[in-house]
Amino acid sequence: MLQARPPGRLRRMTGSGKAPPHRRGSRDYWLERAAQANAIAAQLGENESRANVLAVAKSYEVLAAHSEPEPQATRLALLVKQAADRVAQGEQHIAKQRALIATLKSDGHDVAEAERLLRTFEETQVLHVEHRDRMRREEAQAAGAAKPGKAIPGLHRRRAGRHNPH
Repeated sequence: MLQARPPGRLRRMTGSGKAPPHRRGSRDYWLERAAQANAIAAQLGENESRANVLAVAKSYEVLAAHSEPEPQATRLALLVKQAADRVAQGEQHIAKQRALIATLKSDGHDVAEAERLLRTFEETQVLHVEHRDRMRREEAQAAGAAKPGKAIPGLHRRRAGRHNPH
């Protein structure tokens, strides 16, 4: 049965004994584990234990090489949310500015500067909407490419024993 924490000496050598703050199984997770194992090996003398810990570090590096980085879908989902939030905030600014212009006009004030600011808000809003839509398309494209059997653009993997010159 596996222990929740490493035994005393290993815990003292690596710090708190907690797992790295990366998603378990991600490339960063395995690279962090390899770094921890290499740090432990550096503290050991030239003996069989050091060789074993170095072998473990090497196996973590191999796992990292075969692992995917943190999911792009997570990053894209965050970007889509941020872009959508900017669009919503822009709509609020435009609505407030229009209400302000109406109030200024009804009170007989000059609204030229307020209208220029409104046009700036509207122009900026167009850019925010375009950005949000572009992020949504990228998210949808990444989700479609991530389905089994679909190739992810820009990702080329070699399979053992096969060579594809293209």
